Formats: sequence, C-alpha cells, structure tokens
Amino acid sequence: MVYRSLTLRDVFELLIESAETSAVILVVIGLASVFAWATATLGIVDPITHGLVALGGGNSLAVLFILLVFLKIAGMFLDGISIFLIFCPLMIPIANEFGWDLVWFGVLMTYVIALGQFCPPMAVNLMVSCRLTGASMESTVRWVVWLLLFMGLGLVAMVFFPRLVLWLPDVLGFM
Repeated sequence: MVYRSLTLRDVFELLIESAETSAVILVVIGLASVFAWATATLGIVDPITHGLVALGGGNSLAVLFILLVFLKIAGMFLDGISIFLIFCPLMIPIANEFGWDLVWFGVLMTYVIALGQFCPPMAVNLMVSCRLTGASMESTVRWVVWLLLFMGLGLVAMVFFPRLVLWLPDVLGFM
C-alpha cells in the first residue's frame, strides 16, 4: 500500500544521509586504492607472496587456510571493496602459484569476507541489517550463529569440492 507519508523535508534528509554515507564509503575506497597502488609500486607484493607460500610449507591447503582466516579477520574490520583492492594484488599471485582456478578463489574470497562481515567486533553487515530492519543486534545473535554455522559448512564444501562453485560457469560456457 502507498501512504504518501514522505514529505519534501523527509526526502531532503534522506538525500543528506545518503550523501554522507556515500562520502564515507568513497573515502575508504579511495584510500584503499592508494594503498593498493603504493604496495604495487613499492614492490612489496612479491616478498609477501613468497613469505606466505613459505609459511604454508608449499602445502596448498595450508596456504589456503591461512589466506581464508586472514580474509575473515579482515572482513571483520573492513568493507569488502577495500579488502579486494588491498589484497587481490597479494593473493592472485599465490593462487597462480598453486594453480587454483581464479573464479573459484574469487568466490571463496567473497564468501569468507561476507562471513567476516557478520562477525564481531565490527559486524558491518549485521549492523546494516539491524539498522534496516529496526531490530537490535542482541536479538539477532541467536539467528546469526546459525547463519555463520551453515556458511562455515558451505565454505568447507566449496573448499573440498570446487566443482560446486565452477559448475555454473562451466555449464554457461565461461570456462
């Protein structure tokens, strides 16, 4: 039903609020872009990449586990776009080193970052969801635990069965 309860003043306040939110997001993205450019220009990507590969002892599963834990922690504090801008130059050479499919790895990265964004201490997506629905964060905790549990099980399935991720691009002829 349409109630027509939105006044011009409400529209103006909504525009101001959306402009403020957009400005904050764009500043974060801009700074992440500068950081990504600086790391690529300074040449610190290669030593970090080789260090991570050495840390896993050359075992692709161990390195993947380290990367996924790192991405989950990063997802707890940063937004997804910033994480991709900062860490993709680091992680793509690692994925290429182990011969991982980049579509599969990108889906895993996105999934783990989303998982991290529902976890404390920041829980960015959880805060947004609660604000949109008007629910308190405390009232959603018992439901979020189930969400995180099943997302974790989905992650395990995607790690050990990459065809779960790759079947649709393969069927559509993109692989």
